[in-house]
Amino acid sequence: MAWNSDLLYDELHVGTVDSSPRKGLGNHAYCRNPEKDKMPWCYTLNDGAISWEYCDVPACVMSVSFSRRIIPFNVPKPSNPGKKHVCGKRHKKRLSIAGVRIMGGNSALPGTHPWMAAIYIGESDFCAGTLVSSCWIVSAAHCFFRNPLKSQLRVVLGQQRFNVTGPNTRTFGVQEYIFPKQFSVFNPTLHDIVLIKLAKQDGRCVRRTPFIRPICLPDKSMAFPDNSCCTISGWGHMHE
Repeated sequence: MAWNSDLLYDELHVGTVDSSPRKGLGNHAYCRNPEKDKMPWCYTLNDGAISWEYCDVPACVMSVSFSRRIIPFNVPKPSNPGKKHVCGKRHKKRLSIAGVRIMGGNSALPGTHPWMAAIYIGESDFCAGTLVSSCWIVSAAHCFFRNPLKSQLRVVLGQQRFNVTGPNTRTFGVQEYIFPKQFSVFNPTLHDIVLIKLAKQDGRCVRRTPFIRPICLPDKSMAFPDNSCCTISGWGHMHE
């Protein structure tokens, strides 16, 4: 896709590329490396889904060896650092150029947050959730304080646009949902968490794909210092 494609303006809100001629961006789809990634890359459009790919092209200049000192961020390591988890990782590519957004938000590429779950409750209610394992979603308890019937619940994974399914989405029913004992409908903002167990399909729940993966959970002994940076994802409007 051309770097100044209307799809990138409307869907990704990357702003104008006219102010970035030195980065080689413009009315073309040539591979570029505007943010100094490990390789040049380009945006792609496959079956209506915008994504990106690295380009298999030779380097223009000889690589120069160098060393630099990296000061580690003081975050405790997990108690079992050697264990490798098969879980979701944030789709890192996002060409971020300043534009008009609500609270600095960006429109996400497909597969950017593969753990996100869209939870549809009845005909009108909606909540977001997070896939934490093959059969379990965690969400907000206040979304369920009216105790909806399980037959009224629908969980969609791999969804990019609100209430729009496609080849990358999977829809599940709900087997049960569980509140913490401390949760009360009279004060729903306290202990506001619920576990949702997905109904199995053909004997299993979620099959991992590039668009559907559980989130990486921290070790129970891990603590994050104040003012740590984080990313919050969800569905919403980018403008009024």
